[in-house]
Amino acid sequence: MDTIKAIEERRSIRKYLNKPVEDERIIQLVESARLASFGSNTQPWHFNIVKSELIKQKLVKYLIISSG
Repeated sequence: MDTIKAIEERRSIRKYLNKPVEDERIIQLVESARLASFGSNTQPWHFNIVKSELIKQKLVKYLIISSG
């Protein structure tokens, strides 16, 4: 995609479909994010891919508490 077009057409998504994302798509997205430039090439990336609903619920509770 053209950079200017991507900037002009960007949007925030706030509603999501309740269906799983394919593993291949997740791998593609993580790889793309990993290749993104970062200041001083420090690459402080760390990814956790969580599929378990129980773990997701626990993480949400933790994140709400942690964010105040």
